[in-house]
Amino acid sequence: MNHGGDIYTYKKNRGHWPIDFSANINPLGLPRRVKEALAENLDMFTHYPDVSARDLTQSVAAYEGISEEEVIFGNGAAEIIYRLVQVIKPGKALLVGPTFSEYEKAVRTFGGQCEYVKVDDEFGIGESFIDRISDHQLVVLCNPNNPTGLTVTSEYVRRLAVKCREQGAFLLIDECFMDFVVDKARYSFLPHIHDFENLLVLKAFTKFFAMAGLRLGYGITSNTELLFELKGIGQPWNISVPAQIAGVAALEDQKYIDETPYAIQKERQFMVQALTDMGWKVINGQANYIFFSTGMREKEANDEFMAYCLEKGFLIRDCSNYHYLSYGFYRIAVGSEKDNQSLLGCFKDYLNN
Repeated sequence: MNHGGDIYTYKKNRGHWPIDFSANINPLGLPRRVKEALAENLDMFTHYPDVSARDLTQSVAAYEGISEEEVIFGNGAAEIIYRLVQVIKPGKALLVGPTFSEYEKAVRTFGGQCEYVKVDDEFGIGESFIDRISDHQLVVLCNPNNPTGLTVTSEYVRRLAVKCREQGAFLLIDECFMDFVVDKARYSFLPHIHDFENLLVLKAFTKFFAMAGLRLGYGITSNTELLFELKGIGQPWNISVPAQIAGVAALEDQKYIDETPYAIQKERQFMVQALTDMGWKVINGQANYIFFSTGMREKEANDEFMAYCLEKGFLIRDCSNYHYLSYGFYRIAVGSEKDNQSLLGCFKDYLNN
């Protein structure tokens, strides 16, 4: 499955950069403190990274309210997924559908198979997911889910974790978009990790801090034996000097952290209403992206719509290659007010043609 964010092919083919709504990056851009810290430490780039990422570990532990012995870093969150699967080596994994594709790719890379539980008619994750857990060695939950943006509460996750423990399954909870949620205390399971040793919570700087190009993700678990195994595989120096500097600096920018969820919520609500007014079905999630359906189920209509957006300089995410989705389903990031207005104008022009 292709991911969003391929601005490079567009640039190569057309000679200029697009406005990218296909990757869910914070429209506030790199925090100011990150830019300053990188500029101030250019001479450090000549050195090998701290293989233990000590300053970054201390900063993340303080930010997340965990001990420094409970976190592992990766070259993006994807590396943590692949390391975890390499250690667990699940013969069978259980996922919801649709969801992020890298879970399945990682499982298949290490010889396992995946089973999917389809979301309900409104794209929510219900009790059927918990009920299906049986002889699975790995269960994966993306919360908020990608591409729908819908969340489940921490009470739901607790029932899921209990069922996994009863069945001997490990639970991976992907919370990479959780910091965009205004009321994240109701949904994040991070405060409860000490109640379970059979789970790991996945986080990343990628989207929230607009650091996709710097590649920095992390996993948190109370299972120190598992962390020892995870740290024992993979290449050394996987977290570059710039990534470590940027991560520490990002967590110092409290104003940026506090303002982001509310800025995203405001723009998301505006866009949801505008898309709804166009007659499209919109799933009103809580992440920094919007999942919607135009009702155009034919490949020809889908390709025409995507081509029109490209011609106007916009990249959006065609979701037809997700499990259980067909042509006519799309995901767009919540961008800046100016870019959002431009994209909506593109959509309206398409409908009026």
